[in-house]
Amino acid sequence: MKELVVLLPTLNEEKGVARVIRQVPVTKLKKLGFKTKILVVDGHSKDKTREVAEKLGAKVILQKGKGKGMAFRTALHELKKNPPDALVMLDADNTYDPKEMPQLLLPIVIEEADVVMGAREIKTHKTGNKILTAAAKMAFKHNIKDLCTGYWAFNEEAIRKIQVDAKGFDLESDLFAKANKEGLRIKGVPVSYRKRVGESKLRISDAFKIVGRIIRNVRDWNPLALFGSLGTLGLGLAFYFGLRVIEDYMKRGYVVAVSTAILTAILGITGFFFLTIGLMLDFLERRV
Repeated sequence: MKELVVLLPTLNEEKGVARVIRQVPVTKLKKLGFKTKILVVDGHSKDKTREVAEKLGAKVILQKGKGKGMAFRTALHELKKNPPDALVMLDADNTYDPKEMPQLLLPIVIEEADVVMGAREIKTHKTGNKILTAAAKMAFKHNIKDLCTGYWAFNEEAIRKIQVDAKGFDLESDLFAKANKEGLRIKGVPVSYRKRVGESKLRISDAFKIVGRIIRNVRDWNPLALFGSLGTLGLGLAFYFGLRVIEDYMKRGYVVAVSTAILTAILGITGFFFLTIGLMLDFLERRV
């Protein structure tokens, strides 16, 4: 029988982690051919998270460093020693339904995907997530539905190949980028989303970290998308302001808006510089 590890990153989740562990559909997963083990990677909780998890039969390890990304990296380091056939990660705050694990694993079982992302059908958190998801769509040319989902499934190949750099809540955007870079097949599956148990740890500052992670990954994986966009924007603005300068010169025989002319030159040079950098890095990336 194949081995499935259910990963729960935790930090002060004594109320939520108990509910999640109890709801893992062990019997249904067994019918899919999986023997299930639960791994809790704890971020040094101050409450009884570790005691509760161990009492319910989970293996508990302490993560290195702080943040959700470090929890996943700690788990990955442990799992790569002897990779299971599949890995499912979900938050321990009861927002995701563990009973939906079989539908998340199905594309892996039938070998349609290496990585499966649970796409939430919700109205809350929609605006920010939509913007981030749209940015990831354009940057990585993938029809992703929910970049910031906390519900993931991986096959053995993905477990072996994926290496993440994220330390905090930028984990999900890093996972998506690295899975793309490794050429892994990614599929989205609709999942439900519930009210969390306990206090949310996500802060507004985390949104900037996620954006920063997307930019860094695009820079490393598809530099032409980043620098080409900046270059095109600069040249477009230079063209717009340049027309006003030319119009001014044609009417008067000299340029009145000197500052606009200087701005046009700066934008044009900057745009050309970014576009050139993007093309050069893209060429080097393809050769490597």
